[in-house]
Amino acid sequence: MVASLLVLNGSGNGKVLFMVEKGDAFILKDLYLRAPVGTTKEYNEYVQSTIQEIANILSGAISNSLASDLGLVILPTPPLVTCDFAGAIF
Repeated sequence: MVASLLVLNGSGNGKVLFMVEKGDAFILKDLYLRAPVGTTKEYNEYVQSTIQEIANILSGAISNSLASDLGLVILPTPPLVTCDFAGAIF
């Protein structure tokens, strides 16, 4: 598994965890960088950066929606990416 954790601070505290299987993270990296699917064969800084960016975009959209709907101030931290077994990540 590859996961990205973001902590939400402010008047609406919480955490956002975005997880994908390692093979799917490789596919996402290929799609994100417009490479043919299957190009990526190993976990590297490009895979990590892609997962960081996707998690950042998703958590930003979620936290902005919650903040505007509920009148909260939510400030996400930079994403922290890890690659390990799902049980170790939790």
